[in-house]
Amino acid sequence: MNKIRILGAIMSAALVLAMASCSASKRAGNTPAQSGVKTEASAPQKQEPAQPAQTRQEPDNIAGTPVNRSASSGSATSVLAGKLNGEWVIMEAGKYKISREDDMPYINFSESDGKFYASNGCNIVNGNFLFGGADKITFSNVISTRMYCPDVKFDSAINAVLADGVTVTASVETKGNEAYLYLSDDAGARLMTLRKHNLEALNGQWKFTQLDGQKVDVEGVDIFFDIPEQKVHGNTGCNYFNGGIMIDPQKPNSISFAQMAVTMRMCENSDTERKMLVALEETSTYSVNGKTLHLYNDKGQEVAALSR
Repeated sequence: MNKIRILGAIMSAALVLAMASCSASKRAGNTPAQSGVKTEASAPQKQEPAQPAQTRQEPDNIAGTPVNRSASSGSATSVLAGKLNGEWVIMEAGKYKISREDDMPYINFSESDGKFYASNGCNIVNGNFLFGGADKITFSNVISTRMYCPDVKFDSAINAVLADGVTVTASVETKGNEAYLYLSDDAGARLMTLRKHNLEALNGQWKFTQLDGQKVDVEGVDIFFDIPEQKVHGNTGCNYFNGGIMIDPQKPNSISFAQMAVTMRMCENSDTERKMLVALEETSTYSVNGKTLHLYNDKGQEVAALSR
């Protein structure tokens, strides 16, 4: 009788162990293979790539073009594309004709990124601009400093044009060596007149051919214009010189030379050197005709002629 009890206890324990083993297998997710059937390893679950967070887009300007787009102002249909780059002095704004010795208001356009930087004669203004259609410019994202300048009367007329959402009709006219930009409203009323000097035509080396009406026979009398740096350097035929370029924003075709420095070597061609330095000192305006450059004094008299 004891043997039967012991055998029963052993069989009960074995059954409990078997059931526990089966339960543990199920909890581990393992399925026992069927007899005589070869099982294959389950393929790993394909991981979907994490979706990147949605990129924040720059706010669109009123014309619907992202303000940070390269060359955002360069509409293929605009007759203005390629003509606005650079600094334009504001000559008229609204009813005001602007005449100042210094601190002339201006707008500097950069077509490559559709931005402008300006001065209204008191505060600094900048923002974005876009070409729209054939001859339209729209300003947006405009910000400004907030200085109070009671002696400036025309700044409000400039601010009225350089404001968010303002669209103007623009045209460019070339007069001699300068360009004029006219901004008007939809009714054709003139809002602003701007002028840009075309000094780029002077860039490079020129040889003096006449001084004070006399032909230059001395070799090596030349001048080199570095317009981006607003500097000049050259040779008098004996000595080297260098100096700076200045422009009177009130005067059409203006150019003058300042802070001129000359080496002090003694030479036989002193008369030619003297005439050349006097001509540069008297220069007030210029004109370019093809490969010929003419320099004039403030009375409109030619003081020098040069060629490429």
